[in-house]
Amino acid sequence: MISFFKKNKHHFPVAALVFGLVWDSLTLGRPDELYGNLVLLSYLIVSGFCIVLMARRELLQKEPKIWLSIITQFSFGNLAGGLLVLYIGSATFVGNWPFLLIIVGLLIGNEVFKTRYEQLHFNTIVYYLLTLLYSILIVPVLFRSIEAWTFLVSMTLSIIIIGIFLYILNFVARDVLIKSRAILIRGIFAVLIIFGTLYYSNIIPPVPLSVRDIGIFHSVERVGGNYRVTYEKENWYTFWKKSDSKIYLSTTNTASCFSAIFAPTELDTPVLHVWEKFNKDSETWEEKGRFDFPISGGRVAGYRGYSEKTVDEGKWRCSVETKRGALLGRVGVLVSSGSASKFVTDTR
Repeated sequence: MISFFKKNKHHFPVAALVFGLVWDSLTLGRPDELYGNLVLLSYLIVSGFCIVLMARRELLQKEPKIWLSIITQFSFGNLAGGLLVLYIGSATFVGNWPFLLIIVGLLIGNEVFKTRYEQLHFNTIVYYLLTLLYSILIVPVLFRSIEAWTFLVSMTLSIIIIGIFLYILNFVARDVLIKSRAILIRGIFAVLIIFGTLYYSNIIPPVPLSVRDIGIFHSVERVGGNYRVTYEKENWYTFWKKSDSKIYLSTTNTASCFSAIFAPTELDTPVLHVWEKFNKDSETWEEKGRFDFPISGGRVAGYRGYSEKTVDEGKWRCSVETKRGALLGRVGVLVSSGSASKFVTDTR
């Protein structure tokens, strides 16, 4: 058994990373749950405490304790993994891949640069980055809003937290902090600039909103408290697909976009269905209509709504966006003059 561990020890960090992501995906379901927030906050507190202890030992010219670096790395890795799970719920690859790449980079860098966790400027900048990521997530939950001002509050909160943290460092290890002060200021300022740019470019996912269901159908009808959707039955090997990939003009000249969007309790905000058609001549998507409707938070399966659009032959898509233009989800459909073999109905 000992020889097995020695032979495969280089695989353990990757295995731990995968296990951590799976565990987080099972336990961190909603950004407004108390348990998940306590877990994320505990990682921030523990890693911050370890950074302070490492700085203090450096001031006293004592040998660094390897367990402090290990705990810091563990906390950073689990915090980045938990945030990735929560942000993915609000993200689309096409709209948010640069932002998701940053978090994935944090996870990978947590292993590649683990020898740098004894350097104050390195782990403090990473600590601030994770603090900002958590602030962007939790402030809209606390204030029940996703308006632009909540991002400014998130940035302000993160600056206050890192300011308190630097004050503590200055108190317990002033000389060590002074040596790293210039790099720290430049690093924190760079993080603020980058994330401000990402936010106002709609690259940061619109947390805490998330799409729980989306699809285009031949028809959508509200029946009591549910929605009845009609779509073409797919082949058996695409059993997971529960919406249309084609709309047939021989059956209808309209298409319906249905979505269910999760929002925390007491968060009310408008969302939009933006319909676009692909122009083959210019090879661009042209907007053909937008429909807005309010959503109300609290329903685990998401607040439901739909829009209907008159369509003609060609490629169409429906995007679910926030009022600010951040993409929540997108689904496409091909409209043709053929006919469907068999329709099925479902309740959402």
